[in-house]
Amino acid sequence: LYGSLLGRGQMELEAGDLAAAIADGRRAMRVSSEGGNLEGQVGASDLLRRAYKAMGHADSAYHYFELRVMYADSLINATNLNKLQNMALAQELKEQEDAKLKSEEVAARSQQPVRHHRPHRDHLGIFPARVQSHGWSAPRPSRTYHSSRCCSSSSSSTCCCILSWIASRTTHRS
Repeated sequence: LYGSLLGRGQMELEAGDLAAAIADGRRAMRVSSEGGNLEGQVGASDLLRRAYKAMGHADSAYHYFELRVMYADSLINATNLNKLQNMALAQELKEQEDAKLKSEEVAARSQQPVRHHRPHRDHLGIFPARVQSHGWSAPRPSRTYHSSRCCSSSSSSTCCCILSWIASRTTHRS
């Protein structure tokens, strides 16, 4: 409603009907104040300032100028406060989401069974040819050899087993 009153008041001001512009400005100010609408109060006080200035009433124009500045400052402060609250809410939601993801990761890790890595013959497919080219025979992957030599369950344990086997064979040959 205040937008319609301001629009009509602006047209009346431009047409030179200052009394009607002031009447619409006052109605817009009342409606905006009752609704707590700062944007409407800024617009209404600016309309009234310009109407009183056009009439030559400098004291009333100055009064509405001061009101406009006060309402505009309040509007800026309210906008900044909303932005700050939105940022705080977004940060809080992000922290909650991060905590939830972290707890889900911990729960998933604690539910996974511990698997011991056993090398498969396919893992050793490259090494036997190199080892045999030096006159050695490649080890057969076995549970005993693997578990006694390797301490990790990662995929690098295959290389660890082969390298430790090669190292043990070279020290025995010399």
